[in-house]
This record gives sequence, C-alpha cells and structure tokens, in this order.
Amino acid sequence: MTENYLVRWDRAKQAIIEAHSVDELKLIRDQAEAYRYALRLAGEAPEIIRKAEEIKVRAERRAGELLINTDKDMGGRPPINLSEPRTSLSPSYTELGIDRRDAAIWQKIASIPEEKFEQYIATEPEITTAGALRVAKGTHVSKNSGDNEWYTPVELIEAARKVLEVIDLDPASHPDANKIIKADRFYSIENDGLGHEWHGKIWMNPPYAADMIGKFTNKLVKHYEEDDIDEAIVLTNNATETKWFQEMLQSASAICFPANRIKFWSPEKSPATPLQGQAIFYFGKRAVVFAGAFEVFGQVLYA
Repeated sequence: MTENYLVRWDRAKQAIIEAHSVDELKLIRDQAEAYRYALRLAGEAPEIIRKAEEIKVRAERRAGELLINTDKDMGGRPPINLSEPRTSLSPSYTELGIDRRDAAIWQKIASIPEEKFEQYIATEPEITTAGALRVAKGTHVSKNSGDNEWYTPVELIEAARKVLEVIDLDPASHPDANKIIKADRFYSIENDGLGHEWHGKIWMNPPYAADMIGKFTNKLVKHYEEDDIDEAIVLTNNATETKWFQEMLQSASAICFPANRIKFWSPEKSPATPLQGQAIFYFGKRAVVFAGAFEVFGQVLYA
C-alpha cells in the first residue's frame, strides 16, 4: 500500500513540473488536499500524509511561478475606448477559478529561493501553506549568510578520511564546514565550485536544491570518468528515481544506504534530520576499504 502511495506522489510531482497552466496546478493542489484529509481520517502513517502535504504546497508554488510570469488581466480594467472589446488574452483570476488572496499567497511561496524551499520541504515534519509563507517572510529561517548551509556530521567525515586518507578537494563547502572536513582546497557559494576543475581525492555533500544537485553530481561523474579524480565519496539524498542518482549509480563502485537518517548541523541552528533518507556513493578502486569504513552506518552494496 505504501508503495502505491509513493508511486502516486512521484507521478504528481512530475505532473507539477510538466504543468503549463494554473488550472492544471489548482486541480493537482485540490486533489492533494482531498487526499491529505482522507489519509488523516484513515489514520495513515505521518510520512504518507506528509507526501500529500508536499504535493499541495509544490503545486501552489508552481502555480505562483506561472502567475508571476504571466501578463494577467486582473479582471476589472476595461479598454480605454468602451466600445472596443477587451484585448487581454490572459484569463482573470475568476476565470482561473482562484481568488486574489490565493494568487497572492502562491506568488509569495514562489518567491522563496529554490534552496530555501527545498530545505523547508526536507526538514519540516509538517508541510503547510502557512509554513511556506513563514519561509517567504523570513520568519522560518534566519537571514544570516549561513542559513542555507547544512553540514555533514563529524563521524561521516572521519569515515571518509579513513578511506581517502586525505581530502584534496571539497567543491561544495563553507569555511565552518571545512574546520571539520579539513580539505586542502574547498569552494563555497561565494567562489562556486562548478566553475573550477576538480582533481585528486574528493569529498562532496552537494546542495540538495533540485536545480543544483544534478549539476554538482554530473560534474563529479564527468571528472571521474575522465580520470581527473582518483577517488570520491559523495553524500546525497536517497532519490533513486532521479536522473542524476541513476547516473551516479552507473559510475560508482559502491554505495552505502544508512540505516538511520543523517542529522546535519549548522553553526546558526539546531541540528536537523531530513525526513528523506540519504545515500553515500564511493568512486574508486578500493570499494572493500569503503565498505569496511561505512558498513557501521548501514548496508553497503557494490555497484
């Protein structure tokens, strides 16, 4: 039963991405809300209910994006010459079946930076429109420069160092994180690791935002296949259905699926545990060494 729900949510997420009209998204949003209500009445598991909540808010965000990018007739101003027909080709809110309040809320949610929005989805136990609005208004997260940074716990870094012996490069890091990682070189959001060449032995915990993680993982696979990288260990979310995850699997030598969700830390906030699980990829010729160091965290499979 759980698998059926997950397939349904995956299809709904794809439908949101592919939707090109507000009415399509409103239908998805309303269906998700109906499912959420029914699941609560049926006493379903919180993680199943949370999926319905996620679909609802994702649909609202996508609808807000379309509204922002549409030259929309607000429904009232007539043409200068009252004898002429209205010339706007865009539907009014009334014609879209939404009211001004919903339209304003969805556009506020759409204004949240991608990484902040994905962080909210990944870390909040309950996903709501009101919660997303708090993010948009800046009350959910602090406004300091480290807000979007979530760092790997020290025990995973120690295990990675046992395998790699030395970390030559961390291409997606932060000065605070590197105090633990101790990479010889690292790139942060300020100097953008995507714009540099990668060499040697690499540790990477890439940004999890949907528009960024594929760019970092694709670059790592490219460098590895071109022999620029000797070894690499990469920590990602466990998104087996995504293209980037499948491409990582094709090149990796081994992968660890942690038995427990990883608790990330930040210098500005309390530790946070995403509701989605994680995966740890190994690229290199010493998969047995990787397995010995990481099997304490969960099952290790050879690719």
